[in-house]
Amino acid sequence: METVYYLRCFLLRLVVSNYPFLVSIMEKYELQETLASGSTAKIKKAVVVGNEKCAVKLISKGDMSLQMFLREAKIHGSLRHPNIVEFVDSYEDRERYCIVMKLGYGEVGNMIWSGVGLDPLLAHFYFRQLVSAVKYLHSKGVCHRDIKPENMLIDGNGNLLLSDFGFSTLFFHKGRRRRLRSFVGSLEYMAPEVFEGDYDGSLADIWSCGISLVVFLTGTLPVG
Repeated sequence: METVYYLRCFLLRLVVSNYPFLVSIMEKYELQETLASGSTAKIKKAVVVGNEKCAVKLISKGDMSLQMFLREAKIHGSLRHPNIVEFVDSYEDRERYCIVMKLGYGEVGNMIWSGVGLDPLLAHFYFRQLVSAVKYLHSKGVCHRDIKPENMLIDGNGNLLLSDFGFSTLFFHKGRRRRLRSFVGSLEYMAPEVFEGDYDGSLADIWSCGISLVVFLTGTLPVG
């Protein structure tokens, strides 16, 4: 079994050689408490050598294919925007894929009072930053496909950071606009055409931004 494992690691490194931002250095990070947990992933606080704090997204290999992991790492690692959480590193161990990113200091979803929402000025401030991040994504031919307040963090200066690129993909590639068919995202924030299995990823993102704005302002998901 050890021989098979190390052979697989060698083969993976050959694949990763085409993705220079992928580095297998798990021992570099000291995992600490869990910051968030979902159906397929956990986010843990971690400390890197030099005492710099970061966050590590841990995904069980049973819940994600190698291809999906490489896609998320490649897309997230290519993005540089003040309102997108910064990609730091990625690696794998025997059981998990891991995405390392800069540590956020809170989640917008946790700041929204149910049935009340955010202060209108704060909602406006966050929405402008969200639109800036999404506009940048779309200029790169990338759609997020899971925009919601729970995937928005706050940095140390109080700015919004769009996070979690697990469902992101290219909707514009090699000069052509692609129609998407994958049924992914969060049901409450999905555009109607996603349910039909034939949609424009950028327009679906805009729908999700609109639903997020309603939640910012009212603390309630729209009904109907």
